[in-house]
Amino acid sequence: MKILVIGPSWVGDMMMSQSLYRTLQARYPQAIIDVMAPAWCRPLLSRMPEVNEAIPMPLGHGALEIGERRKLGHSLREKRYDRAYVLPNSFKSALVPFFAGIPHRTGWRGEMRYGLLNDVRVLDKEAWPLMVERYVALAYDKGIMRTAQDLPQPLLWPQLQVSEGEKSYTCNQFSLSSERPMIGFCPGA
Repeated sequence: MKILVIGPSWVGDMMMSQSLYRTLQARYPQAIIDVMAPAWCRPLLSRMPEVNEAIPMPLGHGALEIGERRKLGHSLREKRYDRAYVLPNSFKSALVPFFAGIPHRTGWRGEMRYGLLNDVRVLDKEAWPLMVERYVALAYDKGIMRTAQDLPQPLLWPQLQVSEGEKSYTCNQFSLSSERPMIGFCPGA
C-alpha cells in the first residue's frame, strides 16, 4: 500500500503526526508512507523511520494557488498512491490528493472539504481532546474509534531516530552527561 500524508505546517504538530505514521506502519507493515510538508520539515521527517520520502510543498502556507496545486497533484499521479491522509483542516490542503487521483482520501471535515475528501470525519472536540489522538484516529476505519478512549493504549508516541554519534556530539557540545535521561523543551513550538 502506498500512502501520502499531507502534513501539518507547524513543528509541534509535525512531531505529533509521527504517532499517525507509527500507527499506520504498525497496521500496514508493508506500507510506503510519503509525507508532503513545507521544506523546513525535511530534517525532522528524515528522523522518522516510518517516512519513506519527505516531499516538499512548494506553495506558501496561506496561498491557495489552485492551478499550482492541480499541477502538483497531477505530478504525483505516477506514484499511484492508494490512500491519502490530510492532517491540516484547510480546504486547500485537500486539493493535492484530490488532483493526484488518490482513491481513498481521509481527513477531518475542516473547511467544508466534501468531494475533495471521500472519507470525511466529523470532529467532536470533547471525544477527541488531543491533536495526537485526532491524528491517530485517522489510521482506523470510520466509525471504529468513536472516542479517544477507544484507541489502543499506549499510543505510539513520537520517537525520532538519532545516531549514537549525534548523541555524543550533542553531549560534548553542551557539556551533558549521557549517563542520565535528558528531555528537551521547545517553547513556542
